[in-house]
Amino acid sequence: MSNTIAVSRDDSDLKIAVINDNHLWQFFYQSPTSPSHIDNIYLGRIAKKTPTFIWVDIGLDAPAALRPSPSNEKLIEGQKVLVQVCQDVLDDKAAKYEQKTKQLRVTTSIHLAGRYCIYHPHHQKLSFSDKLENRLKEELSHTLKNQQYLTVRSLCTFLKDTSELLKEIDHLHAEWNRLNSLPLTSKPGLIKSGLTDFEKLLRDLSPMHQVIFDDVAILAKAKEFLQQNYPSLLPKLRQASLKELPLFESLDIAESWENLYSPYISLPSGGNLYIEETACVTTIDVNSTKAGAESNRLAAVLILTQIRFRKLSGNIIIDFIRTPRKQRMELLQTFEQLLNQENTQNLKVMGWSHLGFLELQGPRYQDSLPKQLSKSCMSCDGSGRVR
Repeated sequence: MSNTIAVSRDDSDLKIAVINDNHLWQFFYQSPTSPSHIDNIYLGRIAKKTPTFIWVDIGLDAPAALRPSPSNEKLIEGQKVLVQVCQDVLDDKAAKYEQKTKQLRVTTSIHLAGRYCIYHPHHQKLSFSDKLENRLKEELSHTLKNQQYLTVRSLCTFLKDTSELLKEIDHLHAEWNRLNSLPLTSKPGLIKSGLTDFEKLLRDLSPMHQVIFDDVAILAKAKEFLQQNYPSLLPKLRQASLKELPLFESLDIAESWENLYSPYISLPSGGNLYIEETACVTTIDVNSTKAGAESNRLAAVLILTQIRFRKLSGNIIIDFIRTPRKQRMELLQTFEQLLNQENTQNLKVMGWSHLGFLELQGPRYQDSLPKQLSKSCMSCDGSGRVR
């Protein structure tokens, strides 16, 4: 199964694996007990303004945090405003010891994402994803010359005509007009839910992929979602046969899923990676039985794979095997090339630190997958985690 998305139900949770060209590419996890708020749109009320944050009542138990910026500096306390969640509540051990709760982060820069484009009502321009070919950009620039507020996304495939794209643009424009015309007299609360990771995978489904389910009820929900939004993708869904169950075992990816729970990952050249997440930084230590540039190169490939599998983000420091300066610069170039091939976490290589660590930095919107799959251990006062 060269291009497959496997969806497996574990009690009420979903385990999702994306396989590209017979290689495991990415994992997703979705639990109804800890849903993500990312992309949810709320009608909010400015509760309090401070130099650090603007606190917005969105109808939940705690206010959301909005960073001050030139676009929202004129907001006053008591004013109603539309906001969109841009960062979930992170599982930070420091919050436990400081005896305070981290809050959702929101933004007033609303966006509505579809299969083909993203509608930005506050950005008056037409732009294109860097992943689109220049030829396609030129064609679309001519077709969409009168359009604004849009970013055309990376497209799996474009139809011979642009009718679906234009239809989606009209739909997103109408949806924004509906949201923007809601009466501000309403109480703060949710007015539009964002898509889950599972729904985003279905929305962005490539024509090359098929989606296999081991649960009839989840398959029915997926069909209902596509029937309402993208009915042409329905033939891509199917139920797993008896020979394909258990699903992850038959696809030979169960071990990779179990490895998400372990901080140790074996290196093919001998030795291992040790991955540890803290409140402010993720550290990755390379321990190899063989010194040299080749061991570091193999470790770099595995590190990027684990960053993608585990959805690691924020500040990341990597302690490679010590090598001469020339080899370190070659390793830096190799790492940057590998990262640029498919940077799913939007990380940037910051270079070597004075202590000899390679530093990465990127936005942190959600907890990593290992944190989503575990919780703080109460027996040891939260210093460890349990499945």
